[in-house]
Amino acid sequence: MSAERNIFCLYADDIRHEVNGKVSLIGMYQGGMNVAGPLPVQLPKLVVSTYINTPLDQPFQEVSVDLMLNDQVLQNISPPAQSVKDMQDSVPQFADSHLISMLMVLVLQPFNVTEEGRLYVKAHLDGKVLESNALRVRVVDAIPEHPFMS
Repeated sequence: MSAERNIFCLYADDIRHEVNGKVSLIGMYQGGMNVAGPLPVQLPKLVVSTYINTPLDQPFQEVSVDLMLNDQVLQNISPPAQSVKDMQDSVPQFADSHLISMLMVLVLQPFNVTEEGRLYVKAHLDGKVLESNALRVRVVDAIPEHPFMS
């Protein structure tokens, strides 16, 4: 198990909370998003499920995340320090636990695509910055039909 902080994002069209406590991501993107141009284009919704992990012996003191498209901040979440502490204090401890995992769900509704580029999360954690994996946003003339869907 890694002893370093890390961040990972899943990008999807929607998120749904199920009756049984599960969460479903709908329309998850795999590496890239093709948008039929010309720009600007408005998509109904974009969900970024963001997982930030830290070793048990390095709990978060200050956390802030920015959803970025290239160098532009699209959304910021900065929970109060006391909320971050309360969340970490409430994490169940198991004998084999090594990490504290924080989930933040960023929702853009609508998602206004104004340019191509990299969509990613920049996490500010106790004075240091981590960048997540990115979703490549590309503009195409038309979204091709799937060969089995006709």
